[in-house]
Parts: sequence; structure tokens; C-alpha cells
Amino acid sequence: MDALDDAQQATEVYDQAALRNHQARASVAPLPVTGERYCIKCGEPIPKKRLKANPAARRCVECQTLAERSGFEDE
Repeated sequence: MDALDDAQQATEVYDQAALRNHQARASVAPLPVTGERYCIKCGEPIPKKRLKANPAARRCVECQTLAERSGFEDE
């Protein structure tokens, strides 16, 4: 490994840690006053039934399914 590889690896580790930190903070964020939250992918409201089952949900069922199938759960 050369210095460029080391720097790239360090950047990837930092980016992953920053993403995990952001996701952790977002998952405990209070619901908006209206109680409605929106999918981070399509912008549609996340159904209340889904939020009841998974209060930390950030995507609607359809977008979460697509994310899991494509392997991009952390986008």
C-alpha cells in the first residue's frame, strides 16, 4: 500500500463512521409536529403502520425493499 491507498482507506473509514453517526442521530430524532415522516428516497409519506412497527424507518416499504435488494441500505 502506498500513501494514496492509506489516505483513501482512512477517508472511507471516516465516511462510514460519519454516516453511522448521522443515522443514529436521525433514528432518535423526534417526529414532526404533524406526526408524518417522509421517505428519504421517494419523498412519499411513510405509512403510520410502518412507523409503528419500526419507529426508526427512513424509507417507505417499497423503497426499503429496493434498497435491500440492491445492497444499498445505507444510502
